[in-house]
Amino acid sequence: MSGPECRMPRSAPSAASASSAGLPPVDGHVHIVGIGAGGTGCWLQADSAWHRIESNFLCRVIGMDPATLKGDFDRLYVEHLLARLQASSLRAAVVLAQEQVHDSAGRVVPGVGLFHVPNDWCNAPGKAKARERTRRTMRRGMGQLKQTCMKFV
Repeated sequence: MSGPECRMPRSAPSAASASSAGLPPVDGHVHIVGIGAGGTGCWLQADSAWHRIESNFLCRVIGMDPATLKGDFDRLYVEHLLARLQASSLRAAVVLAQEQVHDSAGRVVPGVGLFHVPNDWCNAPGKAKARERTRRTMRRGMGQLKQTCMKFV
């Protein structure tokens, strides 16, 4: 074998050990995408015919109508993503923003990159759901609070 091997430390939990403990898996890399609808601060590179074709195709692949790209796409995409995650076997997902491209001095390079999702938009959908879950849990009893706060979707 050429090159260094990548090995997990023996003490690191694996998906198999989580599964054998009866815990559903966690998806550690889920991105939100948006077009800026509703003032989210997101953008999607769609200034060329190729990007528009690609955006329409990707909408169809995930089960969304490409017409939503001309409407309230950002909110609809988050609702669609949450519904898919909640219907899955996942117990949680780590939802990630997408940073803009920066130069070596740390300045944003305008017009470069395929999409951008600010941290504030990425965190907003989960915060409202987390607050509601916490309220419901507190009504049911503090014993379940820790368990509920561990869920992201």
